[in-house]
Amino acid sequence: MAQLNPNFSQLVAAVVQASLVTPLSDAAATLTVFAPVDTAFQAIASTVAALSNTQLATVLQYHVLGTPVPSSAIPFGTPVTTLAAQDITINNAGGLTITDTTATPADIVATDINA
Repeated sequence: MAQLNPNFSQLVAAVVQASLVTPLSDAAATLTVFAPVDTAFQAIASTVAALSNTQLATVLQYHVLGTPVPSSAIPFGTPVTTLAAQDITINNAGGLTITDTTATPADIVATDINA
C-alpha cells in the first residue's frame, strides 16, 4: 500500500534497505503500522543516514504493532508494545497522537487503511 503513495517513498526505501519487505508485506501478518511520511524522514535525514541496516530495522519496527488495531478499538491512554519491544501510548486529547519514551507526541493523520 505504501508503494502506491508518493508521501511514503522514503519509508518504502528504508523498508527495502532494512530487509523488512517480506515480513511487512506478508498477507497473513496482522499488523498495525504507524507509517512516517517523507517529511518526517527528511527532518531526521542525517540520523537515518548514519544508521546501520540493523539499527534502521529496529527503528522501523518501532512503528509497528504485532496486532491489528482498528480505530474503533484503540486503547487510548494504555501503553502498547511495538515489534521493537518499546511502549507507545495512543492519545485522543486534542487530536489523535502517539507518545513514546521521548514524551514528544506525533500526530496520527489517517486510520483504518487496509493493505
